[in-house]
Amino acid sequence: MRKLLSYSALLWVILSSCKVTADNLVGIYQQIDRTTGILIIKKDKTFEFTGPEEIMTSNSNPVSSSLNFLTTGTWELNNHQLLLNSFTADSPGYEYENVTTDSITRFTSLTSFHFWNRYGDPVSIRFIQLPPAKTKPHFGNSLYLFAQDFKATDTIKFHLDAYPDFTYPGSIPYAIANNTHKIILREPYRSAVFNNTSFTCKKNKLHGSENKLAFAKKK
Repeated sequence: MRKLLSYSALLWVILSSCKVTADNLVGIYQQIDRTTGILIIKKDKTFEFTGPEEIMTSNSNPVSSSLNFLTTGTWELNNHQLLLNSFTADSPGYEYENVTTDSITRFTSLTSFHFWNRYGDPVSIRFIQLPPAKTKPHFGNSLYLFAQDFKATDTIKFHLDAYPDFTYPGSIPYAIANNTHKIILREPYRSAVFNNTSFTCKKNKLHGSENKLAFAKKK
């Protein structure tokens, strides 16, 4: 009898751990096929999604851009289905900061540029160009150089992953001497992206019922 009770208790624990609830649904999810896609499910029943504009495509509204955008809204859980509804332009949560900022540390030994998104994740530099030189591939989210090798009349262009091109000077002002630039990139806001859009919840993963979006919960 004790063994039967033990097995029953164990089965109950296993089934409970597999059950999707509003509490265990909360967290940060990474888009499975794109490292730049992030979905944040919050305890207050709101969400943030940052991802490529190409997910907004349809037969009547084709979108080929792979640049990131941001949308926010509310969520609800209904019979293992996550439902997302983006705020509309007249909703209370619509306004969102979308200005790129430069946190500068002055008079360092080298001039450096470091690119991050609003969540503190590194944004990769795909190519750099210092005219008249040709565009060159680049790896990582940072670039280092000596200020004396860069004139105030020069311009360097950064081609970034999932964000618009960034120029210096231009996107931020020119700064004399060597400085460290920590650049926070922010996406343009899009309203009414998700309209009762459903996702199936299973084993810390979300699969779009009406689209190809899929997410895995970050540990």
